[in-house]
Amino acid sequence: MSMQAMGQAQVKIKAKKNSVSYRLIRSKELFPTDSSITITHQDFPKEFAQEITMLEILGESNAPIPSTISQLEWHGPFPTIKKIILCDLRLCSLILDEKNFLMLENIVLKNVSFQNMTLEEFIQTLPSNLKNLSLIRSGPFGPTRECPKNLLTHLEQLDLSYNQLQELPSWIETLTSLKRLTLDGNKLEALPLYLKKLPKLNHLSLDDNPFSEETKGQIQRDFNLWFS
Repeated sequence: MSMQAMGQAQVKIKAKKNSVSYRLIRSKELFPTDSSITITHQDFPKEFAQEITMLEILGESNAPIPSTISQLEWHGPFPTIKKIILCDLRLCSLILDEKNFLMLENIVLKNVSFQNMTLEEFIQTLPSNLKNLSLIRSGPFGPTRECPKNLLTHLEQLDLSYNQLQELPSWIETLTSLKRLTLDGNKLEALPLYLKKLPKLNHLSLDDNPFSEETKGQIQRDFNLWFS
């Protein structure tokens, strides 16, 4: 792994069986504003490189601002990685494509913001065989854009909690394998009826949204849900 950084930023690697963690540590005094990281398959510990299934890149959660990565590049392939977790980061771009991550099934982004990339642009880079996607506390996102159809046709779980969403992205309508949709802690005041047409959706979580009592009643009738 190589890194070019300004100020006191550094990268520490933690590795154990079935997990490898790359952690970007920010100086509490200087708070460098930019760093560039390149991760290659050669960075993985040789003694169990073929057993590593999870990759983590973690910023410093108690820093005043998220750790900033101007450029994050993957030089794979990484044939054994099934799960990627990114936390407390500010990214200028992020591409997790099938070329590098053929077996990737689960992506978790928590408190990750995109500087030069819309949510739809990010979605279009993801492997088609992805099953679980969590984008938590990563909004607000930029202006909504159209997505090509037939994206993420194998996605079963989607978590968009605490992203300040006022409406749902239209591309959710195309997620024909979706079973679980979590939308807690947003600013939704209504739900699109196309959710009723998702053939496999059997779990819908809507806690902490500013629905009116009338809208709650309509949602209860449309989706057979009950609000506590």
